[in-house]
Amino acid sequence: MMKGADSWLTLAEVIHRSNFNNIETRRLIKRFGKFLGPRNFGDIVKYPPEAVAVVIRIGELYRQGYTTEEITAILSRKDHLPEEPPYDQLQQEVDNLLKLQDEACKMLRATSETVEKMMSDMVVLTAKLAAAEAEIKNLKEKNRKYRAENKVRKLEDMN
Repeated sequence: MMKGADSWLTLAEVIHRSNFNNIETRRLIKRFGKFLGPRNFGDIVKYPPEAVAVVIRIGELYRQGYTTEEITAILSRKDHLPEEPPYDQLQQEVDNLLKLQDEACKMLRATSETVEKMMSDMVVLTAKLAAAEAEIKNLKEKNRKYRAENKVRKLEDMN
């Protein structure tokens, strides 16, 4: 049965729900991980919700004095969570990658549209800048002529 990544638990969530300390739970998961039914969701390994009960059961078996080998035998007989066939896990990975690719394409499309709009804005702003520069040049020329004429008038008035 395929479940969505949302219903699966991260390692931190399994640790929190099992009520063991962090180091103890990590050690149990490392030793007995194959019995917890882990699955990769992209870069994240997640565990089914049932894994918490298995971790708690392993802790109880240790407290009752069972050895690692005995616990492995017990879990192999009855508590083992069946792993999904490799095809199902690969299909899930492919589905996740396709979703990520789709999201990346949407983001790329949106970015491309934004850049295209910015380019058209740049053309408009460049034209306005060129017009402003031409106006500044024109005003400078008028100012130069005005000063020259004013200078000539002052000289004429002095004479």
